[in-house]
Amino acid sequence: MVDLEKIEKQSALKLVIKALRNYIIDNNLQSGDRLPSELELCERLGASRNIIREGMRYYRTLGIIESRPKIGAVIARLQPDDPFGCYLPFLEQDPRGISEAAEMRMVLECGSAPLMISGITEDELRELERLLDELNGKDVLAAEIRFHSIMLQSTRNRLIESMIPLTVEFFSRHVGVPGHRDRREIVAEHKDIINALRKRDVQQLSVALRKHYISYFK
Repeated sequence: MVDLEKIEKQSALKLVIKALRNYIIDNNLQSGDRLPSELELCERLGASRNIIREGMRYYRTLGIIESRPKIGAVIARLQPDDPFGCYLPFLEQDPRGISEAAEMRMVLECGSAPLMISGITEDELRELERLLDELNGKDVLAAEIRFHSIMLQSTRNRLIESMIPLTVEFFSRHVGVPGHRDRREIVAEHKDIINALRKRDVQQLSVALRKHYISYFK
């Protein structure tokens, strides 16, 4: 038998979630802006306090809303910092998860080449060059993660940066550096990437990135 009470509750919750979203957007709320209290929301939306709390919890889970002492609920941020965070443990169990993460990483970096070229700073280039020595050291994986994180951060695009936990950290920790690769070959590929960035050559950078990822698909 269908549970009518649960269906009614779910419907009310969806309406509250939509109403909260519209309130944030329609009022152009930004980071630090305060939301109405739970009591105010109950009165405005005609919903129970439990439903209001569940709706607020939905946006807290997304990282959009946070609670501050003596203030109440405020907007934390409107851009996700790790949109796939909750899914990563499940992605590990998916037979296709790692290979698709590899494909996404290659597509993301190659597609971001123009933004990297225009956004990378001299300090970031020097840090990439410094990491070449670490790619020859004991913790090559940490150096690899740091290297590719800097490249994506250089795009100055928050949505691209939000992909770092999935496409760089998650993928690198589960795949690592291909065991059949020679360290000198790995370092040479990273040098080619740096040279393309220094020359501000988008085409050369795209070619260097694709060459770097060929080994992951063998």
